[in-house]
Amino acid sequence: MIQVNKSFLEEISEDIAKLRDSDFHVCKHDKMLKMEDEGIEIPDDMDATCTCHKFDAVMDKINNVIEINENQIVEIKEED
Repeated sequence: MIQVNKSFLEEISEDIAKLRDSDFHVCKHDKMLKMEDEGIEIPDDMDATCTCHKFDAVMDKINNVIEINENQIVEIKEED
């Protein structure tokens, strides 16, 4: 059994937020909006789907575990 404390989970959630906001993650929707602002024609086949929510969904799962855990220790059992 592995035990993980609340601060460790909070640190992971913060790291994910940093990855979402870092330069390596380019949100296609933000890129399209920037192109529009700069007067650049948007190609019809451009995928402008926002991908930020994928990072947010993982952070939400972690934060959910933190919120429902009263003793601030999460015990993870390995599957058989």
